[in-house]
Amino acid sequence: MICRRKPSLTVLMLLAVGIASPAVAEEFRFDLIGWQFDVPAGWERTPDEEIKQTRDVGLDAVSGAVGEKIVNTSVPVLYLQSAAGRFTSDAEGYDVLLDGPYSDNQDLLFDVLLETFSAEGIQFRHERSSVVIDDVEFRILNATFLGPDGKTPVAEFRMFDGLIGATGLAISYICILPNECSDIHDAILNSRFDP
Repeated sequence: MICRRKPSLTVLMLLAVGIASPAVAEEFRFDLIGWQFDVPAGWERTPDEEIKQTRDVGLDAVSGAVGEKIVNTSVPVLYLQSAAGRFTSDAEGYDVLLDGPYSDNQDLLFDVLLETFSAEGIQFRHERSSVVIDDVEFRILNATFLGPDGKTPVAEFRMFDGLIGATGLAISYICILPNECSDIHDAILNSRFDP
């Protein structure tokens, strides 16, 4: 089912699943997979109550798009916000012997996200690509959200999804300011993995 209503920017921001910003970058480490990430200046950690709200809104949107209740078993790793952007990262155990090839999981995840954007009435252009970050291959869903005219870009969404050992890591951001998009994108590409 496609919804033809115009989405608000708030809905766009919450799907990807605090305005004050630190003046300098901060280093973050997630020991389970040895992920080291330099948080760019202008991005701050999202308060816990907002993380839950962001995850709940995103889960409700996905459940509505696919027509069944979805249970999110991933663990929030790092959630950030800036003046006009949101960043999320979630980890989840993955056993290729039980769950099948990870690439199948990535295809399904990206398909469900695109279906959710459409169901929310979001007009967008998208493409899929991949990148190797510190010897870890990530598949990427790139989406540009468009304004009511169907042509003017209003926000950029990127999701990076990779498997590190037996842990899947999904990193995404959405932003409306080109410099913020560039800063967070570069920070992701400069991630290090040292388990």
